[in-house]
Amino acid sequence: MVGVHPRRGNRKSRVGIALSVVLLLVLTSCLGGTPRATESGPLTQLTKKNVTLTWWVLPSPTEYSWAQSLAAGFHRHHPNITIKVEESAQVGNLQAVVANSVAHKLPDIMFSADVLTSTEASKGVLLNLSPYMKAYGYKDSDFSGKIMDLGVYQGKQYVVPRGVDQIVTVYNPALFKKFGVPLPKEGWTWDQFVAASKKLTRKVGNTQYYAMGTGGNTHTAYPVYVPFMKGWGGQMTKGDRTNFSDPKVVEGVTQLMDFAAKYTPWFAPPPSDPFLAGQAAMEWAQRPVLYGCCTTPDRKKWTSSFVPRFVNFPLLPTPEIGAGMAGWGASIDTRYPHEAAAFLMYSLSKEGQLIYSKAAGEVPVRSDLTGSSVWRDQIPQGGSLDQKAFVDFTQYQSYPPTNLPIASDAQIAEAITNMFDEIRLGRASPKEALKSADKAVNAALKSEQQ
Repeated sequence: MVGVHPRRGNRKSRVGIALSVVLLLVLTSCLGGTPRATESGPLTQLTKKNVTLTWWVLPSPTEYSWAQSLAAGFHRHHPNITIKVEESAQVGNLQAVVANSVAHKLPDIMFSADVLTSTEASKGVLLNLSPYMKAYGYKDSDFSGKIMDLGVYQGKQYVVPRGVDQIVTVYNPALFKKFGVPLPKEGWTWDQFVAASKKLTRKVGNTQYYAMGTGGNTHTAYPVYVPFMKGWGGQMTKGDRTNFSDPKVVEGVTQLMDFAAKYTPWFAPPPSDPFLAGQAAMEWAQRPVLYGCCTTPDRKKWTSSFVPRFVNFPLLPTPEIGAGMAGWGASIDTRYPHEAAAFLMYSLSKEGQLIYSKAAGEVPVRSDLTGSSVWRDQIPQGGSLDQKAFVDFTQYQSYPPTNLPIASDAQIAEAITNMFDEIRLGRASPKEALKSADKAVNAALKSEQQ
């Protein structure tokens, strides 16, 4: 998710956390994903006893209230089952999750995300939900498949997404009109995007206009840089090593950084985001983040002086559109796997998806709700704005790296951050910076395995 990333934090501390967690993983490698509970019976048969399940969500007033809404919906159907929502920073920290797993102190249900799924699943932290998906009658065609895939490990569903976090281009139609540039259309390509950006980046009097705003330095968020690395045919990983030196990866990053230098203020950020100020024509954003940057907290008014419109992320030479996934899984520590799974299955039901999309403004992951006014009307003039961009291009996705050892998570984050800093500050070319990142991560990985 752009702007909300479970890996982010103090850069120096991430490497130390990653190295120390390796020892914990040795202790958890035998867990294998088998429930520690002894509950038996059909998967859909729930207890008649009064039980309370604990659900850990990321610490945030909005996360907590959104989760409460969904928990209350489930409780109405199952009055004897209470979902207790608790905020916990630990669920965004792999070291803490593994430590809690070793100590058998995980909650029944917990936040997870695309960058966490494979590690948590492979180390036996999460309950395999695929049998429950089948038991509750869900089919792959019921959902936006590519988003669901972000919660899959080795063909099994361990995390259920809470919505579609699709990267789109938000644009200011007034600036396109001002400079005589045709409005972007669905399916536009990278070449069309660059051609429009050239015309939109100019100085008029004392005012500098840009094609793209800063968007909280969106360029360094993985739902943007991963599509660029893959969009020219590159592969970020090869076996158990990073592959940043791949010439096609280099080409993708070069294209991204060249665009940022020419058509955005990212290399010399202004005090405020020029998009909201009406001085940048476009921004990259995902729908939940859209509220934080473009509307008032109650979502009733735009914070910009214009009504933004939406179009898909430009299709790169190898079509890729960035996406992130936040969702929930059932922990292996739960004493009530059937009940925990039942709640997660409820979150995927039509009722559950509508409750959550109304509370959070998420785009439902269910394919039969892509036209629902419940989420489309969560923004000003929502019913009259074309929001097809949020759902029409989900067949094109780009995943973060998921097949490397756990310590690489922090090391890759550190290397990518340093890489962008070196390029932005003019200390290295993209090729040189990527080579250094490749060397740093792979040396650490090799050292771990010795």
